[in-house]
Amino acid sequence: MYMALRFIAGFGNLGAYLSLFVLVMEYVGNAWRTPVTMFVAIVFSVGYFFIATAAMHLREWRALSLALSVTSVVLFIPTIFLQESIRWLVSKGRIDEAEKVIRRVAKFNRKTLPDALFDKEDIEKEMEAKKSAIPPSALDLYKTPNMAVKTLNMQYNWFVNSLVYYGLSQSTGDLGVDDYWAFFVSGAVEIPAMIYATFGVEWFGRKWNTGILEVIGGAACLATIVIPTGTWRIVVAMVGKFCISATFGIIYLYSTELFPTPVRVVGLGLCSVAARIGGILSPIILLLKNSVADLPLILFGSSTVVAGFLALLLPETRGQQLPQTLKEGEEIGRCRCMGRNAYDESNAELVDMDADGEGVFAISNAAFGREEEKKYRDFSQQFSKGLHESSHM
Repeated sequence: MYMALRFIAGFGNLGAYLSLFVLVMEYVGNAWRTPVTMFVAIVFSVGYFFIATAAMHLREWRALSLALSVTSVVLFIPTIFLQESIRWLVSKGRIDEAEKVIRRVAKFNRKTLPDALFDKEDIEKEMEAKKSAIPPSALDLYKTPNMAVKTLNMQYNWFVNSLVYYGLSQSTGDLGVDDYWAFFVSGAVEIPAMIYATFGVEWFGRKWNTGILEVIGGAACLATIVIPTGTWRIVVAMVGKFCISATFGIIYLYSTELFPTPVRVVGLGLCSVAARIGGILSPIILLLKNSVADLPLILFGSSTVVAGFLALLLPETRGQQLPQTLKEGEEIGRCRCMGRNAYDESNAELVDMDADGEGVFAISNAAFGREEEKKYRDFSQQFSKGLHESSHM
């Protein structure tokens, strides 16, 4: 019974976390994308830290489970007040609902918007053209060479990050100190790691941060093998935990920027599946130390170094607009050797909604109070222009 309930809890919590991450990403414009999404990762690390603190004071597992479950129940209340993603509503042709959300948010923030937000006639024509197109699915991530390579690369990175993250978290007792304090320190390391990641992805980009930190983290795991039990072993192990925690946060942001809107949640879901497989294998790999003491660290370290070098092959997404169509997603980081882009205008979504800061999300940013209102007086014309241009891509 306990395992069945834990399965349901994990199923629900993971689905909610991924949906929340994408929703937050699509709430904001390009300028706020990094700090807002990385803040979600910081809160995750704070939760890890809270678990360590709670475990120190609640040694009875039932009390600990109850304390952690209460927080999930309380979180249901604010979800009632959340607004649907404007980007998603427009991509599905639910324009009236998108306009209601924009105006509701604008009213709350005391912002003034134009009377006409959308040229509904042009939108209806575009939606009619879309009806003949095949709805996007998870298979679209593997149909074209560039998108397939990026998806598989990112899935491997998620797999390794989860494998090593949980492996290091579950092996803190091997550091030669009290289990509770080792877990506490391991959780405490994550907070500065996430803070660095928040600024690091803007300073050095997504690709270089992911690749270099994974190589350093993998090297730290391998170095731990030759360091005897003591302070330096703990320090080096925490360096590895710092790096893998930072990259685990970064790849959430990185993935959402690589996958186009129609399959963004699906892409994150596939990456999350790879991560869950890594999490499942992690305790199994730790059991290998009963046969060869250092084998888990060898596997953790080597796989992380490989992931780091593979990450360096991915395209940089810092400062770029989120891809709105499958065609745009295929173009990001695409090499000429891959031939012609297989997607044509029949596969395109409504419009590049973030181009030059205009489009539907320019209006949503105004509603949220992040841009000057004067940019949106002629929004209807800009939106129609975007539709016209997207239909001739």
